[in-house]
Amino acid sequence: MSTTITLTVDRHERDVLRHELGLLPGTFGDLAHGVELGKRYHDLVGRARDGLHLLDDLGWAHRDPRQSFDITLDRGRLAAWLAYQADQAEGCAADNAVTPEEIAHTAQKHVEHGERGPVAELAREMAESFSGAVDEALDLLSVARALSGRLAAS
Repeated sequence: MSTTITLTVDRHERDVLRHELGLLPGTFGDLAHGVELGKRYHDLVGRARDGLHLLDDLGWAHRDPRQSFDITLDRGRLAAWLAYQADQAEGCAADNAVTPEEIAHTAQKHVEHGERGPVAELAREMAESFSGAVDEALDLLSVARALSGRLAAS
């Protein structure tokens, strides 16, 4: 039995979700690779199907002038998709949360192994990259949790 609902999201929420869905073009290769790794085919296909549905709801273009967007995905599938995104975002934030000492050490190792440029410059680039990844992950985590709460309350 379908329990389709309509959940309206604002432009910021849409943009965060749409950014994550921008990774979808790799899905078909990911499906084949996931099956090879023993992941459940049904789960992978389901996530791809839900991603395509969400792209239909949120718009396929990276930029969309609308101020609000209606998500019409089945309640259970949307809850599962949001939970998966929150879990992935938590892992990404944790993986990219590094100390300045770790960055300096890694930059030094790269230079010692033949990368060009000053250690400080490489360390600064690495810090910006890690910081950006953490910011994006925390933004996704915040939106996924907020929408999960609104979904549960509806």
